[in-house]
Parts: sequence; C-alpha cells; structure tokens
Amino acid sequence: MVMNNGKGYYEDISDDLLYVSQSISQKISSEDFNLSDEKEIIKDILEKLESQSSE
Repeated sequence: MVMNNGKGYYEDISDDLLYVSQSISQKISSEDFNLSDEKEIIKDILEKLESQSSE
C-alpha cells in the first residue's frame, strides 16, 4: 500500500525503480531490446511522482 508522503511511498518507488533497472539490464544483456513493459512501469512511476508533487 502506498502512503502519502510516508516512508512506504518512497520505498515503493525505489523498489519499482530497482526492478525496472534490473529488468532493462537483463534484457539488454540478452540482446532483447523490446522494453515496452519497462516503459509502462516507468510511466506508472512518473505518474505516481507527478501526482505526489501536485498535492
């Protein structure tokens, strides 16, 4: 669960960023350049950050 301005909120964002970073690295290492799933995750992260900054 995401908490507004709480530690959990930032831990969730951090976990998402770590996951997407590792996923991209693994795909590039295996010469898989289809990053559409990672692109969607990044969009979701940005939306979370934008909604948080507008509050």
